Amino acid sequence: MTGTSGISELLAALEAAQAAANERLAADLADLKAGQGRLEAGQSNLKGSVARLEAGQTRLEAGQSNLEGSVARLEAGQARLEGDVGRLKGAELEREVHANIVNIASRHLGLNRVRILQSKIVARSPELQDAIDDAEEQGLITDAQGSHLEQTDVILAARRKSDREAIYVAVEISGLIGEHDIDRARSRADTLAIIRGTPVIPAVVGGSIAPPQQDLADRQGVSVVITSRLSS
Repeated sequence: MTGTSGISELLAALEAAQAAANERLAADLADLKAGQGRLEAGQSNLKGSVARLEAGQTRLEAGQSNLEGSVARLEAGQARLEGDVGRLKGAELEREVHANIVNIASRHLGLNRVRILQSKIVARSPELQDAIDDAEEQGLITDAQGSHLEQTDVILAARRKSDREAIYVAVEISGLIGEHDIDRARSRADTLAIIRGTPVIPAVVGGSIAPPQQDLADRQGVSVVITSRLSS
């Protein structure tokens, strides 16, 4: 009987140990499931945070794009404003030169009996237009030279005081006289000289000129008149 009792006690102990182990395993599985749940919740939270971050970045990029668009529109508006101001200044300078053209021709170029053949204010005279057309038809100048001459700011017919010789003047007007103004005056004067067969004075009139450009004008025989001297 003692042997049977011992086996029973041993089985009971084993069963108890197995039950305890099962309980611990069940507890561990429960902890594992809870941990997995927390991990999945954390991953879900992370995905939500990433989604919010991406949404925030998208809004930021959209805001930056809107800002860049606003800056571009502002710069375009400023450029148009500067262009308008520049055109207004240019138009005002042209009116000033036109109002003082006789004084310019007399005091600064030594001329009298001044007639305006072309300007931005006065329409091109039939006399000049016919001369340009005839020269093109006769092959004296090219169509391009004729068109270039027609863009001259002011063309004058006058008489030189010193010898009373008939003479013409090709005038370019610019607030800040540059090399291109000097080159245009020289080129257009040369074309006009071919057409009219008489001397032509190339001249530039403007608000200011730098020493290098003044030297260039002197070398090319282009007269320079600064607007601050118009009434002097």
